[in-house]
Amino acid sequence: MLVSASGKMPDALRRLFSVKAGPFFRYVKYDLFEYHLEEIDGLNEADFLPDLDGFRFEIVRSNHEADRLEREGFEFRSQHPRYRERLDKGAVAACVFVAGDLAYVGWVALSDRAKESMGEPPYRFKVNFSNGEACAGSIWTNPQYRKARLATYGYFKRLQYLRGEGRTVARSATDASNPATHRLLERVGARLYGGGRLLRILCWESWKEDRLSMASG
Repeated sequence: MLVSASGKMPDALRRLFSVKAGPFFRYVKYDLFEYHLEEIDGLNEADFLPDLDGFRFEIVRSNHEADRLEREGFEFRSQHPRYRERLDKGAVAACVFVAGDLAYVGWVALSDRAKESMGEPPYRFKVNFSNGEACAGSIWTNPQYRKARLATYGYFKRLQYLRGEGRTVARSATDASNPATHRLLERVGARLYGGGRLLRILCWESWKEDRLSMASG
């Protein structure tokens, strides 16, 4: 790191590092959570149902399945320019529709290729896919339905899907400054197992990850 002859950081760099994000700089701390999927067998789906009537839940594994849904009047890929690419690379979408409108979408990955398609860190964090692990993240909730507990229900359904796929552990990462997401994960039974730090300056990027001593794996 650059310092002046007096040993002090130049004012310009001090101002740069004093902000969380900007056009040339980004620094974010993440909390890392894990969920042991056998535990979902003891949960009751009724405890996680959203406060909505007449919703439709769908797991979408491919663009072929998304095409079928679109022909039925249910479209979600238009919400993000890379949703189609994510499906092509193996990421799986969990969607909730209300009266044909997309109310919620959340993603899971069962391979490194699928995980990388889900965007910037926290998808740099370590997931041992060859040992039965998976990751869940990258959610979007329609503002019209943000008081309906869709994020909680969507996370539960993604865990349920991963359990059905024979996975043993689901890993998630969330901005450490987002207590609402922490409460959501803890409500379903996810446990904090470590932390990560993303630093990006121009085109250079660094990801550091530490585990708590009591964490498994």
